[in-house]
Amino acid sequence: MPAYELIIPPELDGSTIRRAATGVLGLSSRQFKRCKFQGEMRLDGMLVHADARLRAGQRLWLYAPDTPIDYPVVKCRSNSYYLDRMFNRKQNPAGTLFIDMRNLPDFDDPNTLIYGHHMRDGSMFHSLTDYDAPGFYDAHPFMLAVSETEIYLIEVFAGYVTTSKDHCYDIAISDEQDMRAFVEEAQRKSDFASHVEIDCGADRLVTLSTCAYNFENARYVVIGRLATMWEGE
Repeated sequence: MPAYELIIPPELDGSTIRRAATGVLGLSSRQFKRCKFQGEMRLDGMLVHADARLRAGQRLWLYAPDTPIDYPVVKCRSNSYYLDRMFNRKQNPAGTLFIDMRNLPDFDDPNTLIYGHHMRDGSMFHSLTDYDAPGFYDAHPFMLAVSETEIYLIEVFAGYVTTSKDHCYDIAISDEQDMRAFVEEAQRKSDFASHVEIDCGADRLVTLSTCAYNFENARYVVIGRLATMWEGE
């Protein structure tokens, strides 16, 4: 069986990893206890995967602890197809979270965009707009994205109301200078301050976008630094 390396950032504790393994990967508490951490947190001899959470055609599963965000994420050739369809393609006004059609797969772009509806019942990306409330960021500083072979940590560093013309909707960030301008603009507009450090020459970003109702055609975006947390060899 393949070995998986668990790379734990210093700000995450064991209980967070347990929630990720049992809640996202579908491991039972008993299975999690059988994982033996050796050396640099290496899990050997145990197949750990997200197949139970993933379906054909889905790119990944997005999970934000202690929020309703716990959904599949899809990608296709249209940015409108999944606006009113579930991941199984059945009609549903809540739609499905989806990656921008312009993006390359597997977070290969400097900035990957993920869209979702702001549902009034609190589902889908409704809770993104909670980042404008005092204290919400402190309680929800990260999210997890699970693919078939990796777990990514999304370290949130900015969230704000904007329009579809914002720099955050740019995928083709040309160089380090352009990335620095992107990051500094997002930090300046953000509803909260974070201590996430961005390497503008190497890091990749994820921008989560939903509708907002502050003004006509308003958007609320949450932007995070992407880091590989757990990967199969």
